[in-house]
Amino acid sequence: MRAGTSYMGVSGHKTTPPLPSVDDLLTDTGTLNVFRTYFPNFKKLKQVFKSTQSNRVNVYQHGNIYLVKDYAAKEFPDDKARNVIQVIEHFHQCDFKTALSILAGELGYVPNHSQTTPKPLAPRVKRTIKPEPEATRVLVDAQHWERTTTAQTSNFHAYARSLGVSAEHLAKWLVGSETKADAVYTVFGLMNKAGEQVNLKHFKYNFKGKRDQKTNPFYLKNPKGKKYGQCLYGEHLLRDGVPVVVVESEKTAVLASFFYPQFDFVATGGVTALSSKISALAGRMMLIKLAER
Repeated sequence: MRAGTSYMGVSGHKTTPPLPSVDDLLTDTGTLNVFRTYFPNFKKLKQVFKSTQSNRVNVYQHGNIYLVKDYAAKEFPDDKARNVIQVIEHFHQCDFKTALSILAGELGYVPNHSQTTPKPLAPRVKRTIKPEPEATRVLVDAQHWERTTTAQTSNFHAYARSLGVSAEHLAKWLVGSETKADAVYTVFGLMNKAGEQVNLKHFKYNFKGKRDQKTNPFYLKNPKGKKYGQCLYGEHLLRDGVPVVVVESEKTAVLASFFYPQFDFVATGGVTALSSKISALAGRMMLIKLAER
């Protein structure tokens, strides 16, 4: 019942008319004008406009209800869509029942005795997110490194030897092995050109030299507050003036370098930290990208 219309109770006396239902209020087309009370720059549905706090606000129709969305999450605490009642709750800092009463008054259903001018909200305090302290870089324990890189008991070692690759070549390339949970892993030792023992990367191969696709490769687990480094696999073997062939797989680098000793081979081991890894090749006379299948 709109304002100005009498509402008669059963006794014949004028009484305060009841509030319309929530659905009636939300689906009233007059809610668009209520939105304009809080967003003066709102002109047209689905058209992005600027509000007091945000430059990406949009009012649109969803079913029979009009909603507002702040894509920048600056006018509201988040970018969730809000109906007109939720907007009133936000700007007036009031509860749901009070917001209903204000909306009913704005739409002319009942006399509006509420203060319709939105209360100014306290300026939002920007939280400063402190960056996580950078983890201390550590090298592989010397005994662990020696024990792992000198063992040659994995399936890959047997496969490489079946191709004629010597034990000396595998040792030079720091191809070792380590037993974990009753499985023998092939371990590629990552040593940078400064001779630092950077990390150990574990793979599981079958007797045909094929990687076990059910077992993901893994590096050493970082100690708390510390981390192991990354580098190109084989960079410790780089020679001056020798063309460099860059491959992805550590396995390819080991085998190809045995059969093509006129080249230096390095493996990226994937794209992780690639830009910092490649820096080891600065100034080299040639860089060849070898496609792998």
